[in-house]
Amino acid sequence: MVGHSTGGYAVTAVTAAGLVEPSGICIIDGLVLDDRQTASRTLGQFRTPQAAEELRRTFGYGRRFDAAQRDAWVEEQAAGAATDWLNAGADPELVRAVGARSFLSDGGGVFTRRPTTEEIAATTTAPPDAPVYPSIDVYERITCPMTIVLARHGFYADRRDKITAIVQTAPQRRLVEIASGHNIVMTHPQELTAAITAMTT
Repeated sequence: MVGHSTGGYAVTAVTAAGLVEPSGICIIDGLVLDDRQTASRTLGQFRTPQAAEELRRTFGYGRRFDAAQRDAWVEEQAAGAATDWLNAGADPELVRAVGARSFLSDGGGVFTRRPTTEEIAATTTAPPDAPVYPSIDVYERITCPMTIVLARHGFYADRRDKITAIVQTAPQRRLVEIASGHNIVMTHPQELTAAITAMTT
């Protein structure tokens, strides 16, 4: 199983909970590195109206458009890919395709950019004493092979020591670093493919 960003924690969580038994997981710049107390405080900040507005403004999450507005938003993302802080270096056609797939139609002409801020907030509501929680101890529950792909200029670059410790605590774990920002899947697809493929050899 492969997950990027919040999807990195998603594949970690379902594996840690025993909901799936994959032959391995690949976590792409999507980690949880705090203890439970710190994580609980951080997650609480994502449930505020201010956080929701920031997510809408920065990423467009939860915004609703008609078809013309949706297409204009997608084109804006593709046109700005060369200098965008997340997508710099990405193929504009890839940015366009991924952007278009991120909208869900209500069947009546309204298209919602996913995930919505309500969906994001829902992922932060697990009780801190839950067996599986978005904190660093979740990796203790992972027994299958695990590859972590770290973006050297991504969200977790300054916490490499903690990531290295996670990798070193169990066999069949590997750290792969790519000189990229957070959106490795968009900017360095070939290097990422090589890292994932290496898990099968």
